[in-house]
Amino acid sequence: MNIPNEHWQNTEDAFHRAQRNYDAQMPEEFWDCEEQGHRWKRLPGESKDGTCFARCIKCGLEKEI
Repeated sequence: MNIPNEHWQNTEDAFHRAQRNYDAQMPEEFWDCEEQGHRWKRLPGESKDGTCFARCIKCGLEKEI
């Protein structure tokens, strides 16, 4: 096994860092869960004004129902 010296660079860490920086520059993707047919699950609880929330099972997005 080779022992890294002071000039050694972990290319896997550098790749992941570069990928994170690139992803941070990209605009957020927008999709419509209802249009794509994703299933929603009602979240437990209810606010004082009677509103309830649901979460998309696939994407994790929340909406008021």
